[in-house]
Amino acid sequence: MSCIPLFIDSSKISNQNSQDISVEFNDPIKLNPDHKYLVSLNNLTMWYSWCNISTAQANSKFRYLRANNDPIILTIPDGSYSISQLNAWLFDELDVLGDTYLDGNEKKSNIIFEVNYATMKLRLELTNGFKVDFGTNNSPYRILGFDPVLYNASTNAPNQADITNGINTILIHCSIANNSFLNGNKTDVIYSFVPKVVHGAQIIEQPYNPLKILVGVSNISSIRMTVTDQLNRIIDLKSEPVFYSLRLEKDSN
Repeated sequence: MSCIPLFIDSSKISNQNSQDISVEFNDPIKLNPDHKYLVSLNNLTMWYSWCNISTAQANSKFRYLRANNDPIILTIPDGSYSISQLNAWLFDELDVLGDTYLDGNEKKSNIIFEVNYATMKLRLELTNGFKVDFGTNNSPYRILGFDPVLYNASTNAPNQADITNGINTILIHCSIANNSFLNGNKTDVIYSFVPKVVHGAQIIEQPYNPLKILVGVSNISSIRMTVTDQLNRIIDLKSEPVFYSLRLEKDSN
């Protein structure tokens, strides 16, 4: 055996989540016990479908108060938001509720988040007596760098923003791999990457120099492929498909 290509397509597998799939081989691959074998990722296709704000992550409720202390609670739709996208959504919601104002001929929001790229912190700009209550349940305060309290004036966030909600790097796991390490612990990671596309776009990864990881089994009757973040937390891909092209080969050393 010089090499065996292995293709795994989550869209062809029913009753499993695309971020954690297992495939069974009708004809298991028997490896020669006198040799070592390597597995690598040739290419990967998936969608940037995971969210930084969602009901499931308990951070989708945005509560503010008007100058007369009337409270308004908005639900942010599940999605992956940049600060500018969050501001745009917030402007539209406030505009519908009559909570924007005219500055000359331009409509402006009474609640705006500004980014200080030097400190990686946000500034909350409040006008016309508006307040923001991050103390409500399921508030996005943490990813925006604020404390879970009521803010009644413009202020700088006390903490750095974590707009990715902690997902900084994507790890691809392959259950037959047996010789990579994550924070000093042996793991089955065969590839890692940082998304280079916007949310909702297709991700295509084709490693120029694929990592070849030692195979840790003598017979391959099944393979489990898992997508996690750098903290080894499973990433919810919202049932969007993932396609893997793997390469199994004999170690020539």
